[in-house]
Amino acid sequence: MNDSPRVRNEFINFQEIAHGVQTATQVDAVTRLARRCLWEFRSHPDLIEEKLFPRHRGENERLMIGMRGSELVAAAASDIHLAGERRIGGIRAILVDPIFRRRRVGKQLIEAVEKSLISRGADRIWLYCSVPNYLYPGAAAHDLSIGSFADALGYIRRLPTQDMAVDLLRLGNLRSPEGVQLRVLVDGADSVCEELRTFTRQAFPGFLAEVESALRRADPIVHVAYDLGSIVGFCVAGSFNASLGAVGPAAVSPSHRGGDIFRSLVHACMLSLRERGHEFARMQWADSRSLAFYRRWFDGFVCDEYVIPVKNIGDLRTTG
Repeated sequence: MNDSPRVRNEFINFQEIAHGVQTATQVDAVTRLARRCLWEFRSHPDLIEEKLFPRHRGENERLMIGMRGSELVAAAASDIHLAGERRIGGIRAILVDPIFRRRRVGKQLIEAVEKSLISRGADRIWLYCSVPNYLYPGAAAHDLSIGSFADALGYIRRLPTQDMAVDLLRLGNLRSPEGVQLRVLVDGADSVCEELRTFTRQAFPGFLAEVESALRRADPIVHVAYDLGSIVGFCVAGSFNASLGAVGPAAVSPSHRGGDIFRSLVHACMLSLRERGHEFARMQWADSRSLAFYRRWFDGFVCDEYVIPVKNIGDLRTTG
């Protein structure tokens, strides 16, 4: 006698919602589903709109919803970003109602999103991550159920990432670097905005989307370094994941590296977070240099580890 649970194949009707055209009924249903599925959305409801109903990233951002009759049972947000000549599709958030898990609904949902991404030219797909707007940079490394789910869908777990944290209540004072003026952005109408956009576009174009996101906030945390009247560096906090205390991106011109400018900018952003009631700052997708930097100067520590499951479209076509 087979005592294993019977797997049910649910008939789900999938519908893709393009950027910014969701109805009020859909928003309400997806919001309820999000709060049922992830504690992050229960604890930080502001993240629901940012991750599932983005307004600024453009036509490649989509929301796939799965309906069983009139009931919303699944949803997934996706986007496409460019990396050199590659178009990488990112599946940012995957929501399946707890009642409908282990019924192959998640598999059907991912297959529907994959089909859409491929039709729009994606040649690689990342699971649980969508650059630059992601909840976390990958699937939790310790979650074996997520790992098994990705494996069953033909994904290869090959991009490890880490998040770091800094205890802001232990953050001390830091002397500003000599000869450099640090300026904090007051609001989105500040004259520094266009200067920062121009500087980022020319020197660090890969950070432009995140800088733009920070500048659009009603209460941005943006610190800029000037030398001889010109911007030489910046650090923003909360471009995405503001409620999680996220810091970054931060960058300094090659001509001004090697001193204290970068550290001072990051420190200033952390102070701003503490002033707004955050007890911890979070640096997402930390590389080896970041690990060494935050440990040395801010007593930073690794708070979470992730793996980005990856699938090349050639692999997908080979497996059917």
